[in-house]
Amino acid sequence: MLSIALGIIAAFCGSIVYLRFFKLPKDESAEENITNQELPSQEKTPSLFVSYFCILLPLALMLSKVFFDSSFIAFISNPIIALLLSVLVSYYLLGLKLGFSSVEILQSSQQSFLQIAGILLIIGAGGAFNEILIEAHIGDALKSALSSFHLNPIFLAWLVAIILHASVGSATVAMISAAGIVSSLDSNISKEVLCLAIGSGAIGCTIVTDSLFWLVKENLGLSMKEMFKYFSGATFIASLAGLLLRLVLSHFT
Repeated sequence: MLSIALGIIAAFCGSIVYLRFFKLPKDESAEENITNQELPSQEKTPSLFVSYFCILLPLALMLSKVFFDSSFIAFISNPIIALLLSVLVSYYLLGLKLGFSSVEILQSSQQSFLQIAGILLIIGAGGAFNEILIEAHIGDALKSALSSFHLNPIFLAWLVAIILHASVGSATVAMISAAGIVSSLDSNISKEVLCLAIGSGAIGCTIVTDSLFWLVKENLGLSMKEMFKYFSGATFIASLAGLLLRLVLSHFT
């Protein structure tokens, strides 16, 4: 409950407040393209439930292993298998069931691949670079270096997480590594507050090492300068706001 409440405040600071001073340039050509697009006929439009079902299905499959323990669940909850099953279900519910032929579904798939090919290539390269950094044990080096400093545990948890995120490009790795350092510290600060501080640090400094950076860049058609200004800046402000809120919270818990 604390993470939800404080997360909303941090997100407000990093989005509404920060972007109030830096407005995205208006892309009139993109709006024109959206306006000129032909809408599908009502007969071939899926219902709201089916649309959300296809979107949430892979998430539900991947989360199923949390609630069930079996070899079958372990198989279908694998991210690759879950996404593959979701694609097949979508082909049926959004395609065949609505009256589209297999040729039309193939053409739609081909057009979709053309639009996302560049994004997939960049994300793949970013993921490969991420693995190189992990294998180089950047996280272990940072842990040994930062753990020798006598800093406020909340600030240390945030600092380790944000540096690891910038270095490795993975918020998950950043959180796990930061938790390993903070758990070994002797402190009277509650673990919940330290956990929130780690989460705040892990969302900050989203730069070129993170595949999310490239995904947002390609989808919005922004330049590198605009990405650092609008996206990296916004996530850092949200992360900084989260740190300040955690420092205040530590006096009451």
